[in-house]
Amino acid sequence: MGAKWEQLPVEAEVGPGSDGTVGLKINPDQLRAAVGEETANRVLGDPGRKNNLPPPPPISGPSKIEMRIWASTDQGLTTSAHEATREQVEQVCPNFPKYEQYAMEAAAKYKAAGLPNGLEYGRLVHREIELRLKAEGVPEVSPELAVREGESPSFSKGASRIDIVELHRDHITICVYELKTGGARISRDVVERYSREAGMYWKLRGQGYRNIYFIPVRVP
Repeated sequence: MGAKWEQLPVEAEVGPGSDGTVGLKINPDQLRAAVGEETANRVLGDPGRKNNLPPPPPISGPSKIEMRIWASTDQGLTTSAHEATREQVEQVCPNFPKYEQYAMEAAAKYKAAGLPNGLEYGRLVHREIELRLKAEGVPEVSPELAVREGESPSFSKGASRIDIVELHRDHITICVYELKTGGARISRDVVERYSREAGMYWKLRGQGYRNIYFIPVRVP
């Protein structure tokens, strides 16, 4: 049912009020005669009347985008979740933007080829990143590390296939990156198992890495 519009005999103009604030100035008597006392008072904001109009919605300022990461300070024995900004993530795992870029470029390549989200799409994106990292030959990075109870390579049942394990030169910090495509979820069990396996892997090799950060890398 359409609304009916009509012109009212009410004088109005934009100009400064008594406090100097520029606003709409309406002839109150003409307005009350045209629309009635109650409606006019609501429009005019008469402080002597009850105004039931809802307040305007609050204006929210820009907020920093946060992401969920997990951290362990005891070689993966226990892990805890944290909400962190990208800047905070980069402070502990500075190569996160690079791996994310690799993932986005691989995803764009296969999306352009017409592949829908699914197992094959995810496998190809993972493989693209693995080959790219291996081609770089960075010794501190292990792509697609398959490990079970600290032993690698292990492709037996129950093994954890970690997408990227990165060692810091401080011999304290390990960054575990897990690539997820198409909205795939990361379970708490995976976080704890991968962190624990990464800690065991380097502990068995006599390395003193104790801080482990589990960082999800998400692509469409």
